[in-house]
Amino acid sequence: MINASLSSVPLYMLSFYELPKEVQKRLDFFRARFLWQDDQGVKKYHLVNWPTVCLPKDQGGLGVLDLRKMNMALLGKWLWRLETEQGIWQDVLRAKYLSQKTLVQRKSKPGDSQFWKGVMGVKDAFYQFCEKKVGDGKNTLFWEDSWIGGRPLADQFPLLYNISLNKMVLVAKVLSEGLDNFRFRRTLTDKKLEEWISLNFLCKNVRLSNVKDTLSWKLNKSGVFSVKSFYRALMIQGSGFPFKKIWKFKIPPRVKVFLWLVLKNSILTKENLLKRGWKGKDSNYQFCSGQETIEHLFLNCPVARFLWRVVGSVFNLKIANNIHHLFGGWLCGFNKGDKGLIVVGVAALIWALWKARNAACFKKKLYDPVELIHSMCSWIESWYILQISEDVRGNLQMGAALLRRVAGDLYNASHGWNP
Repeated sequence: MINASLSSVPLYMLSFYELPKEVQKRLDFFRARFLWQDDQGVKKYHLVNWPTVCLPKDQGGLGVLDLRKMNMALLGKWLWRLETEQGIWQDVLRAKYLSQKTLVQRKSKPGDSQFWKGVMGVKDAFYQFCEKKVGDGKNTLFWEDSWIGGRPLADQFPLLYNISLNKMVLVAKVLSEGLDNFRFRRTLTDKKLEEWISLNFLCKNVRLSNVKDTLSWKLNKSGVFSVKSFYRALMIQGSGFPFKKIWKFKIPPRVKVFLWLVLKNSILTKENLLKRGWKGKDSNYQFCSGQETIEHLFLNCPVARFLWRVVGSVFNLKIANNIHHLFGGWLCGFNKGDKGLIVVGVAALIWALWKARNAACFKKKLYDPVELIHSMCSWIESWYILQISEDVRGNLQMGAALLRRVAGDLYNASHGWNP
């Protein structure tokens, strides 16, 4: 909803101008309030910081659009079109801003239009993902363009680049005059000489032609630029989110987001409330007498242990060691066919516990553990329609019915139960 409404409103302007920081802060303020506070007008905790929320789902976020990065990706398209297309507006911009320089050589300066300043602001990030295909070499910088070896020669041979007298020399000039005519500020010795030998070896087989240089986009197999691939590259951080498969679970979206918050240790358990400076009374939390952490609430408290033992005895399952193990190694131990059933059951169990905990805290209503099993089964039965396979649907219904029957037989009111 955020991406479809609030995030999409400024996109047209973001494709032409650099987004001012104060405008971005204001837009993010309203988007964050929309996410965490709904329309109730009541101040609520923002459970996860906004930069994390804006990360792609496989990077540990919710996939909400990062306006700054999207602004960069949209402006990058103008650089691509200037490099690869011919037309009236391209000719006007080249005549006004480039003269005899390449885009890489051009720097922003006072007096430039707001549009051009925005385009120049993303130039360095844009060219990280470009590679020049050398033809005549007249539009490719020898040192600073990525045209051989997968990255700029300035990065591959930094010692030579630092002492080069002409850092903006073109490939055409270097190769036509020969590498032996290169001039440096000092004599090449030791490591500099080693770099020089490697540079000569790398460039010895390069031949110029009469074809113009072309630009290739390294992020797409086709070599053609796309805003999507540029935005994705700008957003990638580290190794990603180890539990990204939760987004493929066949359960309601709000439950997926809840599981994401659980794995981020961000739901408002008593422990997390205290970290946020909460000063309420302990008497408001009557669900369990133990210290309310995520691990305790969903795995170790008496009610949770009861539910897990019943489920384990009915389906011959072992209890996971912790929450991360539950959605990691424990879940990976099942075959593909069973995993689809298990994840629905686990999500229903955790969701039922959370609902019961909130009822105890806010409505002073304590559920009998058997009621929680029936609640869990009800969630499973209501989610079965989300499953694609008819076999999975049937197995979920049979599993829920079996769980109801066993729980009723073994733990009915006449037997009693004490945590």
